[in-house]
Amino acid sequence: ARITNIIARCTKPTHPDWHNYGGRGITVHADWLAPGGRRRFFSYLLTLPGHNDPTLDLDRVKNEKGYEPGNLRFCTRSVNAANRRSIQDFEAVRAGLRFAGLWPSEPLRDTYANGALSFGA
Repeated sequence: ARITNIIARCTKPTHPDWHNYGGRGITVHADWLAPGGRRRFFSYLLTLPGHNDPTLDLDRVKNEKGYEPGNLRFCTRSVNAANRRSIQDFEAVRAGLRFAGLWPSEPLRDTYANGALSFGA
């Protein structure tokens, strides 16, 4: 089920998580998509340390790269959670919001007014 979900979210635009995976360029190693590829994918996972520990998550070492040999590991949930998209992804989102007029063009400065945080010039 894990391999099926990985492949679906990276290859099927109708998958609910497509926008976080295939939609942003996360791919699955071509050999693992070919006939018999799921078995090869599974065999590869069995070579990784921790494959037999059900408390560990499968994680991509470099978050911007896909599911490919050399970029996968089993790790704790907290390590996996810390391996999130970089600030560059946030900058791309902010640029899109600015273009759409939904983010101010001037830098925001934090100011406190009567103990409440407000954003002003």
